[in-house]
Amino acid sequence: MLLNTNHPVLCATALYLFVSVDKSTFMVGSYGPKSELQSFTTPREEAPSGMISRGTYAIKSLFTDDDKVEHLKWEWNLEIKKDWD
Repeated sequence: MLLNTNHPVLCATALYLFVSVDKSTFMVGSYGPKSELQSFTTPREEAPSGMISRGTYAIKSLFTDDDKVEHLKWEWNLEIKKDWD
């Protein structure tokens, strides 16, 4: 992914049973163009535990800048199970 923007922001919203259960926002920072690959790793988070928390979470992620311009947007699912047989 190539982003040519100042101060990109990564946002993710998790939905469980159509209810927003988490919203995370990370300031990626401002980096000048480089020929080598640049990466950003978000802080580690714990998944919810217990029977009530099991199921499929629909997550909407997007990159924006300070002007709220969307540069990249995608949706993905996270499934939490007791066993992975």
